Amino acid sequence: MIKTKSNQKTSIFPQYSIEVLKNDYYLDLEAANRSPKTISAYTYTLNRFSSFLKSQKLMKPVDKLSTKEITAFIRHLQNSKRWPNRRQYRKDYGRLSPFTVQRYVRDVKAFWGWLYN
Repeated sequence: MIKTKSNQKTSIFPQYSIEVLKNDYYLDLEAANRSPKTISAYTYTLNRFSSFLKSQKLMKPVDKLSTKEITAFIRHLQNSKRWPNRRQYRKDYGRLSPFTVQRYVRDVKAFWGWLYN
């Protein structure tokens, strides 16, 4: 972590994208003895977040990402279907539950916590 003049935390990896940092994060999770399911969930979420950023042409170095990109990802999740290839009978049926969306947000927060510590 690097402190700026305004005493804000900044990443020690400012010029890197999420794509570059994913492997380091994975290795740190293993070194911290996280369970395989936790590592798998965090990795899946980070891949989904990264894919979203690429598909929306929002991919940039981590120090350039802002709440705008995070909010866009959350809105995307809230509008995502749980089973995109299955026919939906009800208007709201098949959407990701608020608990699932919260899990994705928590996983992204965990990555950010790792990045800035």
